Amino acid sequence: KNATDAVDFTAGQLLSSDGAKVVGLNQADLPFTNLTQLNSFSIKNKPFAYPTWWNGHKPNLFIQNGKAVHNIDCDKFFNLSSFTPYYISPTGSDANSGLSTSLPKATLGSCLTAGAKLVYYMEGVYYRDTFLGTNRTFTDNLIVIGLGNVTLTKGQKNLVWTLGLSNTYSTSRSATDNVFDMVNTDTNGYPSRLIKATSQANCEATAGSWYTNGTLVYVHKIDNTIPDNNIIVSVGLSDSVLNNSGNIYFKNINFLYLGMSLLGVNSSTTLKIYQQDCKYIYSRESGALTYNSLSLDYFTDAYLVRCYSYNSTRDGLNYHNLGSIACKVTEVDCFVANAGIYDVNTNNQCSTAHEGISILRVNGSYYGGNAQVIADVNTGTKSILIGCELNTGNEQANTIIFYGVDAVLDGCKLFGNKLITEVDSANGGVSISNSILEVSATTGSVTITPII
Repeated sequence: KNATDAVDFTAGQLLSSDGAKVVGLNQADLPFTNLTQLNSFSIKNKPFAYPTWWNGHKPNLFIQNGKAVHNIDCDKFFNLSSFTPYYISPTGSDANSGLSTSLPKATLGSCLTAGAKLVYYMEGVYYRDTFLGTNRTFTDNLIVIGLGNVTLTKGQKNLVWTLGLSNTYSTSRSATDNVFDMVNTDTNGYPSRLIKATSQANCEATAGSWYTNGTLVYVHKIDNTIPDNNIIVSVGLSDSVLNNSGNIYFKNINFLYLGMSLLGVNSSTTLKIYQQDCKYIYSRESGALTYNSLSLDYFTDAYLVRCYSYNSTRDGLNYHNLGSIACKVTEVDCFVANAGIYDVNTNNQCSTAHEGISILRVNGSYYGGNAQVIADVNTGTKSILIGCELNTGNEQANTIIFYGVDAVLDGCKLFGNKLITEVDSANGGVSISNSILEVSATTGSVTITPII
């Protein structure tokens, strides 16, 4: 298929550039344009040897046919049995103790007030004010785990809808950013983002759209029916920001339109962040303001395992180190697609690290972005990619750009790239081996040996 094809990571199929599913292919099939290259892509099994300059995480990795075999699991960093579990339910009450599934609370804030460090969200969709809120600060561990299919939103619950025109319904709600449909999903099976109409009349004429005049929100569902709680009217609230000096672990949570910022409380905080099986679906935009799906800063260690970012307004996964402590990041089996899809600025990446961070990406798949797919920048930053697949989907963009960064790519597959750029590294630049490159144009100190 074409290099512009992308992987449908829910159905395990390929999507063509027009969004149609390609029948007969599964997620193991990649958008190779040269079958001879594909058939010859067999890498000798070997343990991965970290370069001498590498100061990041060093998990034991074994390279097997272009992928890394590993046993990285965030559960191993925590003894969950040592914590008292609290429970939250969509039908819970903060008057409950939260200490059992039969007496669940309604909000995370109430659990934290009660001293909770381990919180389970029971299956369901959650609305505004049930998660972190804005600028919550505390200094202890926080473990949040979803049981079943859990989706956290900034939606307003229990809205009352009134028929306005033939197919358009209205409700009282100011400060609305966006509207999503949880039932009539997009081609990837995720909540569909309704089209923002220009007027009430335009909304009436356009199925699957919404409009606001500042005090009322109008919705015309794709099936012309009255909206219910499956229509998420996202309120213009600030991102969820957590300032912490303990350890944070989120597992099995879907974040819908919740641009997440996890920060240490100050520049010397020893915050450690763990994310596993989490999905960041869309990220907030409010007028000219746009947000990353996940932003991390003032931390020492971060592990992301099987995490997804889909249709972020800005970067998918964004890491900064504005503090005084060295930062290490590991992404394992992550998938990021369509970074910057709704941003007029053309500087958004699927994954990007800054200011001396050492980042290890293992078996990741990165598609789209309205600039580089990967951009690791600033003096002292170090980058290793093993068994990763990158596709720009934009022939005007670079696949990877490194500024002041030393990098190693092993067993990677790069498609749609115009060039690989390296500027001002300290330890020899960028080394690429055992990899498939659709275009091998480079600038700066880039060594490719061999190209398969």
